[in-house]
Amino acid sequence: MTVVIGRAKINLTLDLLGKRDDGYHELMSVMQSIDLFDRLIIRPSSELSLGMSLRSGVSKWLPQDERNDVMRAAHLLHKQCGVSCGAEIFMEKFIPTQAGLGGGSADAAAALIGLNKHWKLGLSDEELRDFAAQLGSDIPFNLRGGTALCRGRGEIVQPLPPLPPVYVTLFKPPRGLSTSRIFSTLNISDFEEGTSLKFVDALLSEDACMFDFMSNQLQETACNELPELFEFTRRLRDEGVPWWQMSGSGSTIFVLAKDKEQALRYRKDLAPLYWWSFATKTSDKGAELR
Repeated sequence: MTVVIGRAKINLTLDLLGKRDDGYHELMSVMQSIDLFDRLIIRPSSELSLGMSLRSGVSKWLPQDERNDVMRAAHLLHKQCGVSCGAEIFMEKFIPTQAGLGGGSADAAAALIGLNKHWKLGLSDEELRDFAAQLGSDIPFNLRGGTALCRGRGEIVQPLPPLPPVYVTLFKPPRGLSTSRIFSTLNISDFEEGTSLKFVDALLSEDACMFDFMSNQLQETACNELPELFEFTRRLRDEGVPWWQMSGSGSTIFVLAKDKEQALRYRKDLAPLYWWSFATKTSDKGAELR
């Protein structure tokens, strides 16, 4: 049996630089792993299969065929590495879907690492990153984890020094947001170089004001799509919460806290009724064997 976890991420910055010829958007983003993760349990089998348990507030349904990122990763390795056997994969899902937390990418990264061990493929980190880039934009980051500047469509990962330990409280409304829907509503006025490089400069110089450079150029669009998201961000402003932002294309808002007690207090005091919330901290790791 092989056990592996895939960690969620938040986007400390997200700059949109333009539309590419291949249909993707050119972006620049400082991504950060957090200690919220899904767990994969892999057992021997003659066929490839996926089962799962979904935690309350995470998702009502997920596909268990090749529409699922775990199965996409499994079939890619199986075919390109000439694997003759299968695997029974069971996923314990804790990262919400349509949340901007990279749950699907985290699961794919975990599948690559877990099946590399389970099938005794002996793939190097570089070879795993090549497979990850074939599967999706954020998956190369999810393999490595920690803190990184990601470029291109997200597949070009430049590792950065780790952040000092930071506690994070996550808030997600009952409704999620489709990444494709958010990107399809963008226009040329939304494209510009934002604050990613300023954040990186502050991080490298150990400037405590680095979080003042957090930004997400998808946040306004997402708030227009979800009125409840706009209302929550207005509440955070009104209450003077210093550091908060939407992650990815939404719909999760994260709030940074100075310690665990403040993170838990934010969760207790700020979470709207029926919203999913979770208090955690940053991590310097991505997917890993357990």
